[in-house]
Amino acid sequence: MPACAARKTCQKVLNLSVEILYFSSPRGFKNPAGAVWHNGAVWQSLKGQGFCCLKYKPIKKDRKDRTEDMKGTIELETGRLRLRRYRPEDAALLYHYLGTDEKMYEFSGWNPYATPEMAESSVRGFIDSYENPSFHGWAIELKENSSFIFAGTVGAYDYDPDAGTIEVGLSVRRDLWGRGIAGESLRAVIHYLTRVEKIPCVRAWCAAPNTGSKKAMEKAGMYQTSVEKEGLR
Repeated sequence: MPACAARKTCQKVLNLSVEILYFSSPRGFKNPAGAVWHNGAVWQSLKGQGFCCLKYKPIKKDRKDRTEDMKGTIELETGRLRLRRYRPEDAALLYHYLGTDEKMYEFSGWNPYATPEMAESSVRGFIDSYENPSFHGWAIELKENSSFIFAGTVGAYDYDPDAGTIEVGLSVRRDLWGRGIAGESLRAVIHYLTRVEKIPCVRAWCAAPNTGSKKAMEKAGMYQTSVEKEGLR
């Protein structure tokens, strides 16, 4: 999954044709054991059933835009991770761990942190956007030896109040791949968006060869909904 990058942006800059897989969450989740929100509340998954799909009322055409009722980007925690708002000093971390690593954008073709200036501009934009309650953007931190280290980014965008959907994207620094960080952070965000923000459905996409992102989405409880041939060209 790209780092909070819309697919249309990627299409403009990627000079190749690749199959795209689309994923979706069920219409809401019960939260897994150990998922703790900022207020200390804990939700348990049903024993032996993992994630449980909740029943939401169908989206009506005259549905009120709930943006004004949203909490926006609040701090989330899991057993190993802390998802927090961006800080100005994060620009250097984004550039170092994400912007300078070509493998990070092998399947998206878009690098918003390619230069220190681009990273600083991105972080300023994130911070300014926190005034908008429908904006959701987090820095991922991994707890190691009683302290937290920067691990990546995760965000949600393209909120559609009429359809009741929002799209998520994330990036985990490459030296931390294979440790389940992507799936764990994605689960936390999906649960927050569906359970707290009351957005019925969360969507995401990845290039078919990007098996790591595919596995992370599946571990987060998402399921594949469609395939687009030559999705990025």
